[in-house]
Amino acid sequence: MSFKFNFPVDDADRSSVDNDIFNSPDPENNSGANTNKNSQDNLFNAFSNSTNDQSASQLYQAPFSEVALEIPKVSAFEVDKICYGGNQNEFQKIIYKRQLADVQFQLAEEDTMNEISNQDEQQQGGGDEDVGVKKALMTEGKGASDLIAGVYEGGLKTWECSLDLLDYLTQRYPQLTSPSNSGNKQIQVLEIGCGSGLPTLHILKQSYENSNSSNGTKSNSGGRIHFQDYNRDVLRLVTIPNVLLNTVLTKSFENTTTSTNDDGENILSVDLDEIRGKLLVDNGIISQEEMEAKIREESDPEDDDDDDNDEDSEDDDSVEGINNKMTFLELSDQDTVTADSILTKSLTDTTNLDIRFFGGDWENVSHELQQRGYVYDLVLTSETIYNVESFSKLYNLIRTTLKRNSDSSSVVDKPVALVAAKTMYFGLTGSTLSFKNWIVENHGNEMDIETVWKSSGSMGREILQLSWNTSNN
Repeated sequence: MSFKFNFPVDDADRSSVDNDIFNSPDPENNSGANTNKNSQDNLFNAFSNSTNDQSASQLYQAPFSEVALEIPKVSAFEVDKICYGGNQNEFQKIIYKRQLADVQFQLAEEDTMNEISNQDEQQQGGGDEDVGVKKALMTEGKGASDLIAGVYEGGLKTWECSLDLLDYLTQRYPQLTSPSNSGNKQIQVLEIGCGSGLPTLHILKQSYENSNSSNGTKSNSGGRIHFQDYNRDVLRLVTIPNVLLNTVLTKSFENTTTSTNDDGENILSVDLDEIRGKLLVDNGIISQEEMEAKIREESDPEDDDDDDNDEDSEDDDSVEGINNKMTFLELSDQDTVTADSILTKSLTDTTNLDIRFFGGDWENVSHELQQRGYVYDLVLTSETIYNVESFSKLYNLIRTTLKRNSDSSSVVDKPVALVAAKTMYFGLTGSTLSFKNWIVENHGNEMDIETVWKSSGSMGREILQLSWNTSNN
């Protein structure tokens, strides 16, 4: 019931992604793909077995749901950083992303899969498809790069073409992140099949940083940044944490020294409870005295009568001492909810952006967004055209949400959809050529289709630009 793209992308950082590419058996095969005939047959058979009995319209039934901007109820995040915006020796920008292993740890700690699924269903009106996300990670032999048609679409994995799109946005649209656009330009972005959401995070992160610049002016006069993924759990566990890590949480950890795990990888730990505790004190919700009492209790709850311990506590009653001890603080559920609401509200207040997260099948999402009247200047997607049977729903979502005409209030010069993909998915039905041909065969020349970026090497990757054909107006 599952298959793998078989295009390895390391989750550690951008440099390790490049190492996978450079160490490919075929030096011209920049994707690191295994092009062995038997491997291609295995991929094709696995995908065929999962789809032979059902069409795409039958397989993909996840209802539309909007996922709230909420911080997961965990005490810390383990974080990787991805460097981009230049060559390997001169990366200019950084994006932070939650580690896949950290997501797995959270899933393992949650009480039961059925309980979580029932809670999601009651709160958001969804079905059982997110149980598949948990099974894909927690069942032996399944991983983030396993795709289960109609159940799990790979959103927990950071795929290679999303990094291509990330770099392309940096080069093609420098105005998206320029403070010079303050006060008079809007950003309207939708990322389809977002997963980690790296391309859109680039835009949001820079907008947030510009909003907090020294001159105090906002980087835009509003707009919307929306993320979509088939699985709600991907949005909850990956996309939303990544949004927070690159905005309201960044200052609390960006200068933190990384540690090294058993595999020699650099790990950055973000202590959420420490951040929450400081927020509660700074906002006057918990007094300094109350926080001191909580810290002492958590540090050594059984030694209240120990003179030496009391002496040590008195020595650490300074603000610096309290901050140093915050790591040992365990907040109540209400404290956590209060602190988290302060953090999430500060994001929307600072950027003046409408930030939303949509789960569900593309057909259902398209219908809902059309009902709401949402249109966008930039529609982004990567690694979503590997299956020809999905072309119709994907393209319909693009044409439904892509703004028809240029707008002087927009940061970009004209509305476009950018589709980053492998030139060919070995053993599968999708490719950039088949997607372009499908559009022309089914919708004529309503869209101009242009290849705006192409990788070198025998195994190519491309970025297609779709824009409305103005000669048809």
